[in-house]
Amino acid sequence: SPNETVSLIHRIVDNLRKRRTVAGPAADPLAPHLAAFRAAAADFAEFIRTAPAVEEETAVFAERFAEMADGLEGEPAIDTPGGLVRLLTSPPHADLCTKAGTFLAFKKKGKWVDAAKREGLAKADGERLNLAAEAAYSACCVAWQTLTQNVASRVLADLIGEVRPVLDH
Repeated sequence: SPNETVSLIHRIVDNLRKRRTVAGPAADPLAPHLAAFRAAAADFAEFIRTAPAVEEETAVFAERFAEMADGLEGEPAIDTPGGLVRLLTSPPHADLCTKAGTFLAFKKKGKWVDAAKREGLAKADGERLNLAAEAAYSACCVAWQTLTQNVASRVLADLIGEVRPVLDH
């Protein structure tokens, strides 16, 4: 939105004018964060593929994270303005989110116990599978949030760098 962008530039300039020593946030390289998200999604998919029992809703979650990771492939490159915008505007899959846009809480213990029983496994096996699935789900959520936070920091740092000459002028 052009109006929101201009408003943001004005706020940045005002903050820079008040605090001449303000610098943009440190911008970490993004490739490791992207790789961490892809690895977490791949690990979750591998867990589902190799588990002795599978809870269907969790399998859908793993599939959606894999789709998100696949959607980040290709052009534009991650460190280009186009790549930054693409990452910044890529929301998590709707199947993984609440109406507020946050990730769903992982509450599947009973369903994992039932899935284990269907496969002839003990309740304790279902509970262990649930814990492993919950850890994989959480790793994907954290990796996604870390990636998007670092993308936002990078965009803000770049924007501050672009606005500083306006302030100096």
